[in-house]
Amino acid sequence: MGNDIHDNATAGVVVMSDATPLFATNRIHHGTTAGVVVCDGGLGTFEQNDIFENYGVGLEIKSRGNPLVKGNTIRSGSQDGLVVCDNGGGEIIENDIHSHTKSGMRVETGATPHVISNQIHDCRLYGLQICNGGLGTFEDNAIFHNARSGLCIEGEATNPTVQENKLFEGNDMGVLLKDQARGTLLRNEIFANAKSGIKVMTEANTEIRENKIYSGQSSGIVVCESGRSLIKLNDIYGNDGAGIQIRSDGDPEVKSNWIHDGLQAGIYVCEQGRGMIDNNDIYGHAWAGVTIETGGNPVVCSNRIRDEQFGVIVHADASGEIAGNEVYGDMQVGIEVREGGSALIRGNNVKTSSGVPILVMGPEHKPLTM
Repeated sequence: MGNDIHDNATAGVVVMSDATPLFATNRIHHGTTAGVVVCDGGLGTFEQNDIFENYGVGLEIKSRGNPLVKGNTIRSGSQDGLVVCDNGGGEIIENDIHSHTKSGMRVETGATPHVISNQIHDCRLYGLQICNGGLGTFEDNAIFHNARSGLCIEGEATNPTVQENKLFEGNDMGVLLKDQARGTLLRNEIFANAKSGIKVMTEANTEIRENKIYSGQSSGIVVCESGRSLIKLNDIYGNDGAGIQIRSDGDPEVKSNWIHDGLQAGIYVCEQGRGMIDNNDIYGHAWAGVTIETGGNPVVCSNRIRDEQFGVIVHADASGEIAGNEVYGDMQVGIEVREGGSALIRGNNVKTSSGVPILVMGPEHKPLTM
């Protein structure tokens, strides 16, 4: 306790082979490699240390290392702040991880940490990066003010559980999922980010459930480049872009969400986007509840769409199935198919207090079935 460990040519502290030391209230800094390494089954407790300005990783857990890391400050390193890899684990609780040249924390290659109630902020790459088969549970963390996405989940075998965190005020997206990543995003609060709250791309396929996604400077959720995902029971509101944007072969299931009070469309499907849009409450947007254009082709069924400028708009060169929806309230048009658009419209209950219930624009349009 109370040691000043600095300017070492190797790691400042190495714990291995089932050792169980207590390291508390030390300063570990300015090493030419890592500040702390826990490996080869090493255990131990690291509590209230100040780990800073190391050239390598601040703290690395690998090769079945499984320590308790609690209440430390891990800051201002030249690499990632904390790395868990190669089947490492650990309880990582109530640390302040900030101001690193790369990510605040990186989890990869079979690592399974339990990461609880940390603050991860002001890093030059991601706040938290889970990649290359990283696993683990991430709960009740505050991730904010990072240069890129607050959370990046990437890679085919990557499959974490991320629940009840706050991801906010980042300079990019709140959460980025890509490259066939899996995972569960559950009951997180994602708000006030410079780009989309969540972006799912390049065949990522995750479960996005019971989150609050609001006050972003772009869309709430974007699904693109063959991204998938189940998007269910989320509250998505007050975003500058669409509540949900689906494009470039994105094909999610969007079910039982509340999507409301945004500055553009509730759901925007374009550029060959698809998707099953089912049983959502969509209301109070500055434009339309659902907009379909430029090759979009979703199924829009059993939704409640109210108090929009337009309930559903199908533009030229777009199509879709619009079935069994309730479209009502104060709007200019309930369902509109513009010239060159194509849609199957069946079984909807359309009752506008003002405006036109269903409008088909011509003189020439593609096949329309009602």
